[in-house]
Amino acid sequence: MGNCKSLKINIPEPCTEAWNEMLPENDGRFCLSCQKKVIDFSAMSDYEILQTLSTVGKGGCGRFDDRQLDRLIIQPPKPSRPFFPMALLVTLLSAIIPEVGKAQHVTNITASVTNAFEMHLPASIEGRIIDAASGDGLPHVTILLKGTATGCTSDETGHFKLNIPESVSDRSPVFRISCIGYDEIAFRLDSSNILPYTISLKRSLNILREVDVVSSVPYRKGGYTTGVVRCISRTTVHHANWWHRLTQIFRKKEKYNVE
Repeated sequence: MGNCKSLKINIPEPCTEAWNEMLPENDGRFCLSCQKKVIDFSAMSDYEILQTLSTVGKGGCGRFDDRQLDRLIIQPPKPSRPFFPMALLVTLLSAIIPEVGKAQHVTNITASVTNAFEMHLPASIEGRIIDAASGDGLPHVTILLKGTATGCTSDETGHFKLNIPESVSDRSPVFRISCIGYDEIAFRLDSSNILPYTISLKRSLNILREVDVVSSVPYRKGGYTTGVVRCISRTTVHHANWWHRLTQIFRKKEKYNVE
């Protein structure tokens, strides 16, 4: 801002962030929402306000007392040495009197607001898994944090709750959601999702191939065909011919088990 001798502080859009929830820092506090230092002007004199604003420039944030707003702030003569005890008294009183007001933006000073969700990953997520077509809750759905062994399953109504370990460093983790008969999906956790989460799964279009259950080395006796049962692709089971029946009389009887 340069060396200004007078100005009028007007705040058309006050900041809604709570001062007590910001992190303490020299000459003010640090706002996690806008990721900027908020200077505490509430206890400053007009001279100190002008001197501080002359070095801040654009892009800063400040906290003001209501009595400092909407009035002309003029740079007074620099305080002489006898004024020092009074200034010290004002400083001590400002430390004792309860804090008033919230963080406010200074006129012509802009602030870019970042997503606070990216700074704080929730300790757990919860929601419900439903069928995309019917909207019914899906039980026994697996919800797994990608790249880890952390996961859970949905209950009989499709509801779930998954605790996120503190060791997870990714601010926007991905979860794999799978269920037999449904297409697996990847769900990314970010601020665009609405709590609690409602996740839809679509039925899988994959069809199991057809198999036939047949008997290997079939042995027919008394109208029954016996042998070891196995699953193979399509084939035809032929009945034993007359030569097989004739020689079967002289063969050693074998025991067949059904698997």
